[in-house]
Amino acid sequence: MADSDSHPQELERRRSPRIPMGVSILIPHLQKKLICHNLSNTGCFFPASDLGPVGKILSILIDPPEIGLIPVETIIVHKGKDGKGTGLQFIAMDSENEVKLSDFLKIFES
Repeated sequence: MADSDSHPQELERRRSPRIPMGVSILIPHLQKKLICHNLSNTGCFFPASDLGPVGKILSILIDPPEIGLIPVETIIVHKGKDGKGTGLQFIAMDSENEVKLSDFLKIFES
């Protein structure tokens, strides 16, 4: 019970709901391909990856099936417990790709 009570404030801070799913994310300059375990219109989280310090800017490519690569500029805004996990906030994406991502996520909203 304590877990469900500890997250309401965190959920209220989010500008868009997280959708639990596995989507490939490419991080070209780190030469990494990771699976994102939740994705939203404004960010994503990698539960077991350390991608750098809070405040670091990263260019990523979201690779949703049958949509095509979506380039996004992000900033690291959250580190998971014990430094495990990285939360990214999207800070720049062109409007066409915003629509692609939004349409893709709508398929999975309940």
